[in-house]
Amino acid sequence: MYQKFTVESVRVVEADHAISIGFTFDVDEDSVTDTSVYLTIKGTLKPIIMSKVTVDGPTVTLEYESLNVNTDYEVVVTKDVRSIMDDELAIEFKKKIRLISRVDSTVSIIAPVDHEELEQPHFAYSEIPGKSGKKFDRFRVQVASDYGFLNIIYETVIENRNEFTLSTLKQAQQYFMRMRVEANDRECGNWSNGRTFTLKGEPEPDYTETEPPKNKPSESGDDDAFFEDDFEIIGYPENGVTPNGSFIIEFDGDIDTSSIDISNIVLTRKQV
Repeated sequence: MYQKFTVESVRVVEADHAISIGFTFDVDEDSVTDTSVYLTIKGTLKPIIMSKVTVDGPTVTLEYESLNVNTDYEVVVTKDVRSIMDDELAIEFKKKIRLISRVDSTVSIIAPVDHEELEQPHFAYSEIPGKSGKKFDRFRVQVASDYGFLNIIYETVIENRNEFTLSTLKQAQQYFMRMRVEANDRECGNWSNGRTFTLKGEPEPDYTETEPPKNKPSESGDDDAFFEDDFEIIGYPENGVTPNGSFIIEFDGDIDTSSIDISNIVLTRKQV
C-alpha cells in the first residue's frame, strides 16, 4: 500500500523548549527553511524566530527560547518540504498548539520607570490576577545587560514581597529587567515587558592595561609605601679658605657617575 509523505505528529516538549514534528518519511534537510517549517501566533503571518532547527531522519525539531503560556500558536509546514526521495508533501499542514499553565496572572512593574537613572536599583511591582482571579505571590526577576535577555547577570525568586533593593550591580551601566509570576519552578506565567534603567556613578577602573595604575596594590599583597630620602651635601670646603689644589664635596649617599655633567657645576669667586 502506497503511503503519502505527510506530517503525522506534532509534540511540544516543554522541558526541552522544543516542538517535535514527525513525518512519514525521512526529510530532506535542505528543504527545511524558516519559510517552509515555522511557528506563528495564531491569526498572524509573522514567523517566530527559533533558536535552533534540526532534522533527524523523519523528525524536524524547532527549539525556542520562550513561548507565552495560555496563548494559541500555529505550526505551519508548507509543500516546499520534501522527503530524501524527493517526495512532495501531500498537503500543506497547520496545527494549533497551546502551552497550558494555571498561572494566568501577570506582573505590573511600578519602579523603576523605563529609562530611569538611579542611584541604587529599587524594584516595586504588583501581581495582576487573570481570568481565574488567583494570585500566587511568587515572582522571578531577571536582570540582563542586553535587550534580548541573552546575558543574564542577576536572577532570583522572591515570595510574598512587592519590593526589594539590589546592591550588586556595577555603576554607570545600562541594565534591562523583567519579571513573571510562578507557582513553582515548573509552573509559570508570562514575562512582563522589559524595563531598562541606568545606574549613576563612575565606571570601575579598567585593570586590563599593559601598565597597571600607580595606586593599584601589587599582586604579591605587599602594600608597604616606599619613600625616597633627600640627597644632601654633608661635607664641603671651609668658607673663606682657599683649598690647596682641589675642592672636595661630600654627599650622604653614593653618586651615579653617569649623572654628572660638568656644565652643571659652576665655580664663582665671591668678593670679601
